[in-house]
Amino acid sequence: MDRLTATPPAEHVAAAYVLLERWQRLYAQGLSAAPILAQCERALLHHLRLIGPQTSAMEPGSGAFLHWGAQLLAQPPVIPGTGSPAAASLAAFNALIGDAETRDAALRAWLWCTPAGTPAATLPVAMLSLMLEGEGEAPADSWTERLWRSCSACGVVMPTEILAQAWRHESPAVRAGALRYLVDAGQRESLPAPSHVWPLQQGADWPTVASLTDSTASTSGSGVALTQNPQLRRARLRVGVAHGALTREGLARALEAASDHSYEALLLRAAAGDSTLPEQLALCLERNAEWVLPLAALTGTTAGAEFLLEVLAEPRYRSAAGTAWQLLTGRPLALQPQLRVAGSGRRPDAVLRIGYRPDVAQAQRWWRDHCGLFDEAEQGVLLGEPLTDRTLARALTGYGGWLIEPLLEVAVLRLGWRRLGLSGEQTCERRQAVLACPHKRTEGVAESLGKR
Repeated sequence: MDRLTATPPAEHVAAAYVLLERWQRLYAQGLSAAPILAQCERALLHHLRLIGPQTSAMEPGSGAFLHWGAQLLAQPPVIPGTGSPAAASLAAFNALIGDAETRDAALRAWLWCTPAGTPAATLPVAMLSLMLEGEGEAPADSWTERLWRSCSACGVVMPTEILAQAWRHESPAVRAGALRYLVDAGQRESLPAPSHVWPLQQGADWPTVASLTDSTASTSGSGVALTQNPQLRRARLRVGVAHGALTREGLARALEAASDHSYEALLLRAAAGDSTLPEQLALCLERNAEWVLPLAALTGTTAGAEFLLEVLAEPRYRSAAGTAWQLLTGRPLALQPQLRVAGSGRRPDAVLRIGYRPDVAQAQRWWRDHCGLFDEAEQGVLLGEPLTDRTLARALTGYGGWLIEPLLEVAVLRLGWRRLGLSGEQTCERRQAVLACPHKRTEGVAESLGKR
């Protein structure tokens, strides 16, 4: 017997914990080289397969992901009624999705370990129930939309009747999730009639800013104002931007009029290439610089670059600004050693520690040499090149990390891609396989991958 397959499961569990911790560190960097991340993912999936379905549930959090990943790899979901032993695995997975404390681990396992293009008929009942029924509390509503995103990420093909049922639902979160799925799938012909999404004004097919922001302008069958719900408002705006019916300026005005400064709203503006966004981001730095600063880079604009150069001069934001600068220019900033005294600074006899900070002078030199590029690039600049299908395809195949998800929003809103089957949380190899299929993306993207 092969030595590796004869190893006791406990050793595979320990190895899986180590690999998952390493993967989480790489993912948290924002942009990690895909070959390094993919190597870690392959090794982790290998150990999950060897753990097998007989392993009892492990500790919450990371342990839940490892346990259910092993279960799904051993018994992948299939269409019910085929007599597959996967029924027991799906029943247990239902319980996991239904538990608010284990949903995150369950969804990550689902994105990693289920076959691509999973039929909608194989979705766990509890997952489909949350997607179509929702729950009244805000945290549950956010989960409803995330479950729809997960279906998009796995390439689940939703039947028309399920989409129609979702759009007629009284829950704004369910309707928002369905709208988001339709945009991701590139199914404009399946979108509800404009009169159902926006009120028709003077025979217009698409919205005016007033119709998008006026909370009394549109109501559901129950008389509840649609635009009072921020999730549904953002979903409607996303439809407008994705299909060219709403300009960047109109999007910014609509969100400002609704006083929506959530991360999701800021990401919408960044993905659309809003050059006025850095002014708003300056007010949000205290909230979470690590998440906010990459949005300036995503705009791909001169204003975004100049804003990052200003922030790089602030010591407390340099690390986050350095990550954002790499997203904009494609070049990580060199780290300069910085000596400092350990402790409070009032002890001259304390041991010196060496810290590191991004090289601001390097960023300034790059900007002097390349600032003209931003004036020439119609769709903005990302990773040091004018944004095109080819540029973005190279980024999505060459990197992994949490910044992949915002880059996919750029693909949808600025380049008109379908993103069904793509996610920032899936493995690098699965994302590369989807991008390599010409029929999955906009024309010419797959061909671009062969020209790298």
